[in-house]
Amino acid sequence: MEPVVLFKERQAMWQNPIMWGVFPGIIVAFTIVFSKAKPDGSIDWTGVWVLMIAFGLLIFLTVGGNMRTEITEDYIRVRWFPLQRKPRVILWTEVKKAELRNYSPLTEYGGWGLKGSRKNRAYNVTGDRGLQLELNDGTKVLIGTRKSETLEALLHELRRKSLIV
Repeated sequence: MEPVVLFKERQAMWQNPIMWGVFPGIIVAFTIVFSKAKPDGSIDWTGVWVLMIAFGLLIFLTVGGNMRTEITEDYIRVRWFPLQRKPRVILWTEVKKAELRNYSPLTEYGGWGLKGSRKNRAYNVTGDRGLQLELNDGTKVLIGTRKSETLEALLHELRRKSLIV
């Protein structure tokens, strides 16, 4: 039987205002490519195709990209679609320390998305609040949230039940 989900959050990439600044840049790039016509007046279609593919991928990631977080009394499950095929499941028994904290996506992790290294991974879409987990093996995992008050109350409740440290 599947455990009861106590916390659920879905964050979409289009919620990140930084993403909307990228689109004007793509339009400028298209303008530059089209204005750089060859001496005979023809257009460099290779550049156009490369930009169209890049723009299509950007739209797909922006419109379709999302992060889903679920927390139960047994585990935390996070998935960054489309970058992960399967969600990452972290059992509470694997967690040494769990706390909400402010963080800087740009300076600490190099931006938003699925970032970091094996030993210090971040899953974030927007904002600067997240659930910082330190696992028993020393690995750190940060999961961004827009529902920090709800998550803080849940952590307090799980600690009260002695389910987490």
